[in-house]
Amino acid sequence: MVTGTGTADDDMWGSIRSEAIEHLRTLVRINTSNPPGNELDAANYIKGVLEANGIRADVIESAPRRANLLAKLDGDGSKRPMLLLSHLDVVPADPTRWSIEPFSATIKDGYVWGRGTLDTKGLTVMELMAMVLAKRQNLRLKRDIKFAALADEECGGKLGAEWITQHHFDRVSAEFALNEGGHALRSDKGRIYMVATAEKGVCWSVLTARGRAGHGSMPHMDNAVIKIASAIDRLARHRSKVRITKTVARFIAAASSYDRRIAFLKLASVPILGELLIRKAQDRFIAAMLRNTFAPTMIHGGTKVNIIPDLCTLEVDSRILPGVTKEAWLREMKEILADLPIEVEQRTFNEATESDVDTEFYRVIERTIKEADPEATVAPFMVPGATDSRFLRLKGMASYGLVPLAIPKEEMDAVHGVDERISVEGFELGLKITCEIVRQMCT
Repeated sequence: MVTGTGTADDDMWGSIRSEAIEHLRTLVRINTSNPPGNELDAANYIKGVLEANGIRADVIESAPRRANLLAKLDGDGSKRPMLLLSHLDVVPADPTRWSIEPFSATIKDGYVWGRGTLDTKGLTVMELMAMVLAKRQNLRLKRDIKFAALADEECGGKLGAEWITQHHFDRVSAEFALNEGGHALRSDKGRIYMVATAEKGVCWSVLTARGRAGHGSMPHMDNAVIKIASAIDRLARHRSKVRITKTVARFIAAASSYDRRIAFLKLASVPILGELLIRKAQDRFIAAMLRNTFAPTMIHGGTKVNIIPDLCTLEVDSRILPGVTKEAWLREMKEILADLPIEVEQRTFNEATESDVDTEFYRVIERTIKEADPEATVAPFMVPGATDSRFLRLKGMASYGLVPLAIPKEEMDAVHGVDERISVEGFELGLKITCEIVRQMCT
């Protein structure tokens, strides 16, 4: 779209960066913590920016003040549309644990600080500016560029991506989507940009144990809490069978140039040896891509310290590999619990999703990154968690996740953590990469 070479272009980028930073700071100051979400003010702000640049935008509420922003820039229709996707809600932030007020958008030490800078208001602004610049420069678009900044991603997307795909799919339908999920890491080994081409499925369940109530002064073993404790112990010790999916095989092949030790993970499915390799890697992120996981997360039981409860429940967050069905998940859960008197209720089930790596869009992403950062490694990977991309893939759309910021692990850990922040320099590079991806894909 525009490059960083030449004085005029450098001056232009300085102006664009300043404009983008101010949009980011404004969005961060609008507290969209979810719950409750309350994305309406943020959506209206973006609507104002787009309309000031001659791009029509609509704000659609799925519930009071739960707002989704949709916009489109028309192409000539010779190619199918492209969708720029992000979300406006953020996870809560406890100001007593932050070194800077989390919704202040303070600029300090070369960073913009605040909740949502990385997840994902930074991406929202990169995509917003890509669309705005396409309009300002009167690019001859072969594709429509669609833009969606949605609600409720942090609580599962029921009022955001899921609702939009059910009620307004025509507004987001596209050949390719660019979303969050992928990220880039910087370390002494170099830089690796991981493009999310797949993500694990989500299965949330509730385990219930029943027992006999009694006085706490006279313990017995028919205690619902003890039964749940046994279930927790088994879940903690369980290791699902390793399976290297198509996406993970491509990740291992590509990422081995960043870290040669990753190449050994192609042997991870070999019994015994695989467990040793995974343990040696000491990387929970990689380990989660190789198997189903079962994480006990919430316990509910008892009403008073001196009463043995007759009921105790445990909530479990399972993340499953591609190809795992509800029935297969339930069989594995029952194998874990075996003879324990535990009832299993499945509350949420979304199957894993994958997009093909061998597409024009992935090649453009890879080429653009390499042009901007020639020594970097680019690799497809599977997100252990979940993003709004799953709703698109289940509708047959190819969706790729990338927030093109090469940051050290400690900064990545601030996502959903404390002192989330984005480097101004890194933000500018990410903005340039995003704009160039859109230019190459749509002209």
